[in-house]
Amino acid sequence: MHHGSDAIKILIESYFLHKSTVRFDYRDIRKKGSLLVTSGGKAPGPQPLKDCIHNITKILDRAIEVRGVGSKLTTLEVHDVLCFIANAVLAGGIRRAALISLFSFNDNEMMACKSGAWWEKNPQRGRANNSVVLVRHKIHKKDFMDIWKIVEASKSGEPGVFFTNDKELLCNPCCLTGDNKLLTDNGYVDISNLSGKDNIKLQNKFGEIVDGIVWKTGTKEVLEIKAGNKNDPVIFKATPDHIFEEVDGNEIEAKDLYNKRLSPFYKLKTIDNDNVYMRYGFILGDGTFRYNSDKSKNVQCSFTPIKDDEVKSLFDKTGWSDNESNYTVNISYDELEQYGINTSLSTYDRELPSKLDNDFLTGLYSANGCIINNKRVSYKTTSYKLRDKLIEELSSLGINSYYTTNKPKLIKWNNGEYMPKE
Repeated sequence: MHHGSDAIKILIESYFLHKSTVRFDYRDIRKKGSLLVTSGGKAPGPQPLKDCIHNITKILDRAIEVRGVGSKLTTLEVHDVLCFIANAVLAGGIRRAALISLFSFNDNEMMACKSGAWWEKNPQRGRANNSVVLVRHKIHKKDFMDIWKIVEASKSGEPGVFFTNDKELLCNPCCLTGDNKLLTDNGYVDISNLSGKDNIKLQNKFGEIVDGIVWKTGTKEVLEIKAGNKNDPVIFKATPDHIFEEVDGNEIEAKDLYNKRLSPFYKLKTIDNDNVYMRYGFILGDGTFRYNSDKSKNVQCSFTPIKDDEVKSLFDKTGWSDNESNYTVNISYDELEQYGINTSLSTYDRELPSKLDNDFLTGLYSANGCIINNKRVSYKTTSYKLRDKLIEELSSLGINSYYTTNKPKLIKWNNGEYMPKE
């Protein structure tokens, strides 16, 4: 089937890459019944390959007829293409073609793949087992029982059910090379050291520990991918069809990554209550300054009540007082100057300190940042200076960022209505 696979590849490329229409010459294929000296058995002749190419061509032509040139194949059409190939592989009687198609819960066509008189109308589908992928924490009893009714009605015991905790970890057929690392419950480990091992615990994109499987799939084309800061990029290798996630949550193949923004994995750090930079980052993010008196060397900082005990611990050593409306901390003006903190009374004049530490950004975002749909991290400020400096600093860390401006609109408060600035 080696040269047969080349023929199928050429056929597919003629449609998807808009190449010339191809015609195949089968005269050099051994006649049916010829002895196969190397492997034993008898040759199936050219007919199985002819049938395979004929049936695949029918699927492709039908797709163009129904949906037009440039349209995508449905999952069922792709499934049938693979089943017809399996038919050709099996034709000689000495080869095996073990297929399983895993499909999404909402794929109605694949769900009904083996319903009705499928054995008479589409016997090629007998070459594959079919299973619907169910993510445990997303499926409900009613959904499962609906699937079970389909299984009973099919009289073929299908579709099967493939339960998983994370479909991306267990069902991704694409590859990373063995020298890449996976984040496990024991930290980052080379993929080559995990292959074939049992009871692997991996961290998914939400930071959850899930069961995983790592195996060697063979040899494929590999791309070298550089990401992050251009001067100090992160380099990893993946097959062209390996799936990554963009910052907006969309999936994208490795071959299409150029100039795209990938969704990074951020590991939340534990707050160190003696971390000066993190404390001042929080103050700059949510605090308002005022001097105790003209002669005082202390600055009084007030901010909204903190509900998080871990964040509260940042101020254990400075001391703080609280009431129903705000928390107040007294800080040495000299100390603030030492760390380059601008104590301007106006929030419009806020800017990042001259001595910046990554922990300062942690405090800043903890005070006035938010996460949007688990995909984007946002920070709000009224200071143009702080905004521009923050974008510059994030860029130096390899993080692309942008800003949006809230338009003025009338806001109702307890003491009246006000039109805030842009």
